[in-house]
Amino acid sequence: FELIAGDITKTLAKYIKKNPNLKISLLNIDIDFVESTFCSLEYLYPRVSKGGIILLDNYGAFHGDTMGVDLYFKKIKIKPLIKYFSFTSRPCYIIKK
Repeated sequence: FELIAGDITKTLAKYIKKNPNLKISLLNIDIDFVESTFCSLEYLYPRVSKGGIILLDNYGAFHGDTMGVDLYFKKIKIKPLIKYFSFTSRPCYIIKK
């Protein structure tokens, strides 16, 4: 993994520009804010491989995470199947089709 310091809404676009061939098999989103959650999905979801997993730490528990996820998928006109583990409600996940 690589840790990039700074505000994700400002640093992620630059990171993607420097790494255009980035491929993701497991995307863990644990951000808590609408704008940064939306931004992370906007830049990273297209790079998630088919069959890849998007782990959503606080979806359904915190307004920011939930709204950011819902707004992104509404924008791209996909209704994702959000799955839950049998032993806990958080985190939940999406398997990209």
